[in-house]
Amino acid sequence: MPARLLLIGIWTECFDDGIFEWKPLTLKMRIFPADSVDVAPLLDELVSVNAVMRFCADGKLYGAVRNFCRFQRPKKPNSSGVNSDEIRTYVCSEPQSSEPVRNQFGTSSEIVQQMEDGEGVGEGIGDNITISNEIVSSASCDADPAPDPKITRCKREGVPSNAILEIGSNWNILASSVGLPQIDTIDGDRKRSVDARSRELAANYEFHDPVAGFAFLFAKVRGSPFLCGQVPSRDGRPAFRATFDWCVSPKNFRKIMEGNYENQIRQPPALRAVV
Repeated sequence: MPARLLLIGIWTECFDDGIFEWKPLTLKMRIFPADSVDVAPLLDELVSVNAVMRFCADGKLYGAVRNFCRFQRPKKPNSSGVNSDEIRTYVCSEPQSSEPVRNQFGTSSEIVQQMEDGEGVGEGIGDNITISNEIVSSASCDADPAPDPKITRCKREGVPSNAILEIGSNWNILASSVGLPQIDTIDGDRKRSVDARSRELAANYEFHDPVAGFAFLFAKVRGSPFLCGQVPSRDGRPAFRATFDWCVSPKNFRKIMEGNYENQIRQPPALRAVV
């Protein structure tokens, strides 16, 4: 489990080309600031399962995340500047082209029509699903983007119960690591929201596996100091902390996926002398 959490955290540390600096101590402080965790063996574990690879460039150690670029559509991508042909293949980086990328948002104010909550919600899916932290599995980003019959059924009828359990469990893992509210069940409006967001993940972000899509969403939450309650309020009230329901609401979901909350660090208000 720590290795999976580390991989999710590494997603937020990568350049847009899927490269991150291989600095175990720095990664530990940024991803596990309050935990007694040795990141070096966790990185070795990720290498052993081919989730990341380590390489050297210009005398420095770097890491690359497998298939990272398959699910990235940055409007203004940055680059580590150390990509080779082997690394580009590993991270699934496509060569630059004048052809538009399928399902990529434009840089103008164009808004792609989305399915809203409750549309096409299927029947026969359990109305009450209890989340258990014991039911956890890794969310692989190495899924074949070609839809299969199960995915097609998921789009019509909603997210299957086993995937709902994984999504809820992965949220609770994230929540427990950064101090966000955990959830007990996914039912009613909450499940309809998960179904609707899963369709958006497939249609607009090429996440045909809803578990992998929500893992990517949760990684963006994990990488936002504001959403994790680490940004002080200007009026002295408790810092804002994202909840599961807040993250899966239509507008907030799109803002998170578009990176609106990334690296938002607000300075605490200056103290004023009392005369």
